[in-house]
Amino acid sequence: MIVRLEEEVVNRIAAGEVVQRPANALKEMLENAIDAGASQIRISAEDGGLKMLRICDNGCGIGEEDLPLLCERFATSKLRKYEDLREIGTFGFRGEALASISHVARLTVVSRRAVDGYARRATYKDGKMVTCSPCAGEPGTTLTVEDLFYNTKTRRRAFLRGSQTEQYGLLLKVASAYAVHYPAVGFVCGKRGATEDLNTMKTSSTEETLRALKKTKKNLVQIGPTTERDDDDLDEDRFECELGGYVGGAEDGWFLLFVNDRLVDNAAIKRAVDEFFPRKTCYLRIEVPKRHVDVNVHPTKKEVQLLHESRVLALLRRELHKLQEERPMSEEEGVSEKRRRRPGDLEDSSRRDDKMVRTDARDQKIDIFLPGAFAGVKDTLRIDETLCGYDSVRELLAEIEAEDEGLARSLRRSVLVGADDDDWLLFQTNLDLVALDALRFAEELFYQLALRRFGRTPALELEDPVSVADCAASLGRDPETAREVLAANAPMLEDYFNIRIENHFLTQLPELLPNHEPAARAIPRLVADLATSVDYVREKPCFRAIARLLGACYATGGDRAHVIFPALKSPHLFHPPAALLPYFQTLTSLARLYKIFERC
Repeated sequence: MIVRLEEEVVNRIAAGEVVQRPANALKEMLENAIDAGASQIRISAEDGGLKMLRICDNGCGIGEEDLPLLCERFATSKLRKYEDLREIGTFGFRGEALASISHVARLTVVSRRAVDGYARRATYKDGKMVTCSPCAGEPGTTLTVEDLFYNTKTRRRAFLRGSQTEQYGLLLKVASAYAVHYPAVGFVCGKRGATEDLNTMKTSSTEETLRALKKTKKNLVQIGPTTERDDDDLDEDRFECELGGYVGGAEDGWFLLFVNDRLVDNAAIKRAVDEFFPRKTCYLRIEVPKRHVDVNVHPTKKEVQLLHESRVLALLRRELHKLQEERPMSEEEGVSEKRRRRPGDLEDSSRRDDKMVRTDARDQKIDIFLPGAFAGVKDTLRIDETLCGYDSVRELLAEIEAEDEGLARSLRRSVLVGADDDDWLLFQTNLDLVALDALRFAEELFYQLALRRFGRTPALELEDPVSVADCAASLGRDPETAREVLAANAPMLEDYFNIRIENHFLTQLPELLPNHEPAARAIPRLVADLATSVDYVREKPCFRAIARLLGACYATGGDRAHVIFPALKSPHLFHPPAALLPYFQTLTSLARLYKIFERC
């Protein structure tokens, strides 16, 4: 029989999701203090925060009229309608933090605004204000949480039986993280009645704070800051990102990630850092447009969803790779010489590879019996190169000719192994097993082909013409504007890229690569973006943007193993740029496998 749960039960369950341990409560209260404009924050704890957790700030304070709603669920001063989440700039927005704490602990609030003559002391239980009275107090707010989880016996007993020192360590870790990211705010944290374990001056820099925390005594190097944006893209969702930080020092794996000033976890970003600087202390800040971040994906807000996460990862890997090249670390303090080997670099020629395996290296290989399954495809691909003499086109062609020699060398001598379900191609080059992000490489391949075949691409007739208006409407673009823009630029699109628009219908696309067609699902976005994301006034940005859109569209379809991969290997069709290095990952090598399996 299904019954409706009582409100008290619902609130207590929700509170258990938001406040999972004392450190979660501290994080919520710290963010409230920072939202209030505090420049000094003091934290004290007893029994790891279970018996008492207090945070005192000198922020703007809470008005008397707001105290009754302070711990009501979904009562907030930071949000009015759901659409406001797209541009939310504060930490809190759901009105759940203090409400959740009041449902699992005894909460006392003392607050005073600078314009008030006295403070007010209020107590809360189960989201309701119990008492409120005037008292003495400095401007700012003091939150005291006592007997955390007093009414959830199982969780409280589990924490009491565990290490309270461990819980305090987690409190200190949270406070330290915000101290690093907010050097203009002074943070003090310690056990009640004991010496302070954290004390940062509010004038310290991020680097000084990191060193003061004794996490990085030496070899602390700066990441960036660097910014990347798609200036040629007119879409409001165009990629834009700024990142910076520090890495190095102690091998404790302390990883801090702030996205738009929020302390969050992201396994993919952490893995990217570990690829270049394993086990190192790392502080990383990422800034993207607020509308590109979904902050409402986790009860404790410890995770966010990024609109262009793959592009952010690529930018980060590029910066880490550059940093590794400029500031190489020793085997003991960073990445080993072997790990720093660039794609295409040869192994030590003096090594006897036949001594690294248990079998006789002179035996026959499996590809003798399965011709073509593991061998590379002979490069017989040729295309009709453009004859266009425009300066803009020649400049774009010169840009794509600047390949990364090591990456190109690896691709040329590679042997395909197979593909996984996540669009990664696996292949062998020299003695390494390498994974290649097929989507990113294919996007670059077809971008280059669109430029290399500028004005000379064969036609690919569409069996069913595609309506420009329908494509625009399906993606939230204005259909009439799309029809007008593409009609006005139809002659240029057909002359240079073989994209034919007739009577407001797409009827023809270019054949950029023999035996390859784009996925049908990608065509509506191509049409909509051609109408709304291309600057048709400036010649070079226009040609680049159209070629990029074709690259993104054509990368979604086709046979990646037998059509796209041979094209990637061909020096006549593809010149891999250094920007693709983050999408080319060495998984293992024969030497490493031998060290593992020789123990068996």
